[in-house]
Parts: sequence; structure tokens; C-alpha cells
Amino acid sequence: VYKLVVQVGNKTWFIFRRYNEFHTLYEKLKKKYPELHFKLPGKRILGNNFDPEFIRARREGLNDFVTKLLAIPKITEQ
Repeated sequence: VYKLVVQVGNKTWFIFRRYNEFHTLYEKLKKKYPELHFKLPGKRILGNNFDPEFIRARREGLNDFVTKLLAIPKITEQ
């Protein structure tokens, strides 16, 4: 589970999401905006999902994904 911190003005929310929820969002955005090239860190099919390096890389990839999405007006204005 990943924790997102959302701040608007002086208000703060904490939102918790699983990787598969990010993946579902990613798939929907690819269909709706095929001209945009979204990147989402991949799923790990084999191996240890609790490996610290894997967790760090995925967390950084998800942060990059969300940050780039928030920079696209056609997405944030809907």
C-alpha cells in the first residue's frame, strides 16, 4: 500500500492506494489519452516484492508517474 499526501491550500489529505489501483488508472489514461506517453513502474512477476531495492524503485516510479500526471492540464482540469 502506498500513501499519497495531497495538499491544497492549508488542507492536507492522506490517501492510500495499492499498486493495482495505479495500474488501473494507467490503463484508463492510456485509452483516453493515447497521444500522451505515460510510464508506470512495471509489475514484478517473479521474485521478492518485499526486496528493499524493488520497493524503493517502485515508490520512486510511482512518485514520478503521479508528478507528471499532475503537470498535464487536460488531466488535472477534469
